[in-house]
Amino acid sequence: MRRSAVLVGLVVGLGCVLAPAGAARAEPEADRPVVVVGTAGVRWSDVSAEVTPTLRLLGDTWSAGNAAVRSVRQVTCPADGWLAVSAGARAADFVHDDGCRELEAPVDQLVPGWDDYVEASHRSRYHAVPGSLGEALTAAQITALGIGPGAAVALAGADGTLAGPWTDRPDDPEQLTTLVADALEAGTTLVVVDLGAVREGHRSLPDVDQGLAAVLAGAGTADVVVVSLADRGDQSQMQLVVAGSPGVDEPGLLTSASTRQAGLVLGIDVTATVLDRLGVDQPSAMLGTPFRTVPSGSASDSLVDDAHQAAVARPLVPQFYLGLVVVNLVFFAVVWFGLARSPTYRVDQRRRRLVLRWLTVTGLMTAALPVALLVANVVPWWRTGVPPLTLVGCALVVAAAVVAVALVGPWRRCALGPAALVAGLSAAVIVVDVLTGSRVQLSAVFGSSALVAGRFYGFNNRMFALATAGTLLLVSALVVPLVRTGRRRSAAAVAAVAGVGLTIVDGTPGLGTDFGGPPALVPAFTVFVLLLAGARITWRRTGAVLAGAVGVTVAFAVLDWLRPADRRTHLGSFVQAVVDGEWPQVVARNASANLHALNNSLWLTLLAIAGFALGAALLVKPVKRLLASPDGGRYAWLSDGAPLASLADEVPTLVPFLVAGSTAMLIGFAMNDSGIAIPASGLGLVVPLLVATYAHWMATAQHPEPAMTRSDTAERG
Repeated sequence: MRRSAVLVGLVVGLGCVLAPAGAARAEPEADRPVVVVGTAGVRWSDVSAEVTPTLRLLGDTWSAGNAAVRSVRQVTCPADGWLAVSAGARAADFVHDDGCRELEAPVDQLVPGWDDYVEASHRSRYHAVPGSLGEALTAAQITALGIGPGAAVALAGADGTLAGPWTDRPDDPEQLTTLVADALEAGTTLVVVDLGAVREGHRSLPDVDQGLAAVLAGAGTADVVVVSLADRGDQSQMQLVVAGSPGVDEPGLLTSASTRQAGLVLGIDVTATVLDRLGVDQPSAMLGTPFRTVPSGSASDSLVDDAHQAAVARPLVPQFYLGLVVVNLVFFAVVWFGLARSPTYRVDQRRRRLVLRWLTVTGLMTAALPVALLVANVVPWWRTGVPPLTLVGCALVVAAAVVAVALVGPWRRCALGPAALVAGLSAAVIVVDVLTGSRVQLSAVFGSSALVAGRFYGFNNRMFALATAGTLLLVSALVVPLVRTGRRRSAAAVAAVAGVGLTIVDGTPGLGTDFGGPPALVPAFTVFVLLLAGARITWRRTGAVLAGAVGVTVAFAVLDWLRPADRRTHLGSFVQAVVDGEWPQVVARNASANLHALNNSLWLTLLAIAGFALGAALLVKPVKRLLASPDGGRYAWLSDGAPLASLADEVPTLVPFLVAGSTAMLIGFAMNDSGIAIPASGLGLVVPLLVATYAHWMATAQHPEPAMTRSDTAERG
């Protein structure tokens, strides 16, 4: 009992103390007013001392960052950005054939187009609630002034009406300064200013900078947030955000619990920041978290580079996924069709070993490509003249190095050794990156896109699949000697420790933060442990395993929910949704995302279908006959007459690995949004490694000399 209490205390303590690494909360004075200055289409790459001197000065003296402003669609319009501030969640206007809606001044305190905004949000799978900010301010009796049409959208109530004063933005900077100063002197707590959008036919960068200088001149000692809320043109880009107080130098990088990345926040975090600095409780419908500051010197140059990397990487993602799919499918086809021969076909040992050596290297290389693309992200490939070619070159070098290590170490003497090393390195790279802040996978073509604004840290679906499959395969190789010598309990214990460790890293809020991971990991590793121990899988045990998976997942989510609201991840947010009775909408949103991914991720779906078809083929009689063939069947010329099923005797953990891996991939697919990436990524690692294992085993195993073929006899005669 005492041990259990200590364990629970440690776990709860871990959940309570986890917070963004290196982040220190900037505590504003309670009586300070807040000024929010919004624009659109302004990026750090636009900022210079000549064109935007005010923004340049703020970038050097205030806390700065990039804002991921993606809303419902790939490109965010100004109306979408202001709606996100109003809702504190992803929201957007309807699609317009002529581009973005032109924001207009309120008529009789009513925001034009509000009914469209509400209907569009209702139809969206994000279920945002426009007017949430306005309603929260009214309930807290916060006095607010809106200046400009975007500010009216942000401050409107649920019915689209403005409860407080509003005025159009004056063209004269001095008048704008007077408006802000008079409002703050009169006791207004919040001032929201729309400086207009930097787009073709709209305001220019110098106009926005001049307007910002005018607002700062009247802001006094208020806390100021300056943010670009929408994209410019038809390309999604990271936008500028900076926060501080006039006359106060506090350089640093902005972050939030939403991203846990220094120098990166979300557009929806603006709303949470405003409410936090005003001391107003955040409604549960809002998903953002307040800005925090990581102390740093002037970092505008690094922010430009981060934004450039995200912009360069984003369009390459589908191309590289297609490339990985093509490589895998070609490899599958060559193995399945190209290497099949008549059972009587034979070649000399030199040629046979050459083919097997090529097959081993190619299989290992194919499996190493995903993690190689991840590791290549530590090299600034996006700064070169031809980024795609540079990235490919770096990835090939990394993959070749991994394969070389796999084939030269002492582990090469084991049938599963080279494959296990590639799998283990893949898992280790991902786990170490997650434990150290997930910086490597951010904006990597095989990682997490900052522009998509979906996940910025922890295990995304692809990382989960690679880490899970890699860990299972590595453990399978490590425990082979234990299983061979009858020490099955020891083998099961090793697997259990690995499973518990990976589940903790995957599910802990602030680390892996993977809501759908533990429900897949717990059953997979439990099945793995039972099979290694020689136990039977019964219906009762299956039910107990599934119940345990649910319990572990709920425990992670509740631990996250017990933390302060501004430090919760989506795990705790789901518990809050359950408390508020809104969980059906969350589940429906994830289901919709899964169907959407099946429809749009054509190449991932194709790879998954191809892999499943290959796995299903193992149940077909001709292939079962091939595996049971005493001489290797169509691949007898490669196996040197040995049966292919002999590999299961050489590696007794192979079948438990395949069962456990399939369990993890299938449950992971069912539990996660965009879950098709899980089996697709897992198969992209496992199938090439299995082929490489077969080839390595056939090349190194000692078999009797095969009988001479008739052609050999005739030739000698």
